[in-house]
Amino acid sequence: MGLMDRLMIDKAVVLGASSGGFIARELVLRYPERFVGLIQMGSPLQHKGNPLFQQMYDTIISKFGDEVDPDFIGEFVSGLSGTKVSSWFTGMMAEETMKVPSWVWKEYTASLLTEGIPDNLRAIIVPCLIIWGGQDGITLRSDQEEASSLISGSRLAIHEDLGHMLYWEDPEAVAEDINGFMKEIEKAGVTRP
Repeated sequence: MGLMDRLMIDKAVVLGASSGGFIARELVLRYPERFVGLIQMGSPLQHKGNPLFQQMYDTIISKFGDEVDPDFIGEFVSGLSGTKVSSWFTGMMAEETMKVPSWVWKEYTASLLTEGIPDNLRAIIVPCLIIWGGQDGITLRSDQEEASSLISGSRLAIHEDLGHMLYWEDPEAVAEDINGFMKEIEKAGVTRP
């Protein structure tokens, strides 16, 4: 909240992509008076019990030594981005991802695997847009549908041909979803952020 205060932003719409969705929804739950909307993009409802994520941790990430495996990073970034993203972009993202130390990968992934569904998810009272790609290999369709049913006033937008990093693959379509949501908030008379 300090950043919003420093920038003199009274209210905002918060967007969380992938596991950043955990942080975005926690902000809305802790400070409901400061937010007029929530956007979850390719965000899991939880990672606890996700067999794919658990397997990736058990067989690869937990076994990292001092260095991150560059082959894993290349495959991981390519797998996140689907076929619509240019190779120069995925190469650049893989290069940046290689800068994350192995201990961060291990600790962060291990912590995500303990993240369950918050008991107070129904307490989210702001409008919520959930955007998900039907080819997402990280988050589950069932998570998106359950989140949509638990968060009152939420809307689920599915792009069947996009993957986990759908905003890399088709930024125009994702921007259209977000702009439409922002117009709905404004039309409903919610205070403009």
